[in-house]
Amino acid sequence: MEHHVIKYPIGLWPKNKALRQVGQYQREISADGIAGLAFGTLCRGASWTKEEVGLYIVDVKKSLMDSKVHSYYPFHGFMDRSHLMVRGPEGHSWMKALLQQ
Repeated sequence: MEHHVIKYPIGLWPKNKALRQVGQYQREISADGIAGLAFGTLCRGASWTKEEVGLYIVDVKKSLMDSKVHSYYPFHGFMDRSHLMVRGPEGHSWMKALLQQ
């Protein structure tokens, strides 16, 4: 059993083609989901108004689209060596590309 901490990219900043595609998908997922997370958390938890949250979301989405910002999620994975044979659509292992960071 091995433990890996992988930088799961958000955006198009990775030079590796497979990681860039992962980052593109993750950026779109993050941009689509940020409103639901932000409104519930900031309106109820921090007593922000809906207008304040809306303006904040605009800024967050701008940051997500900025290629100068190299954001990522730290992903903790525990796996057996036999499970590294995950293959992507091109027949290349995107998991292997993530592990080689």
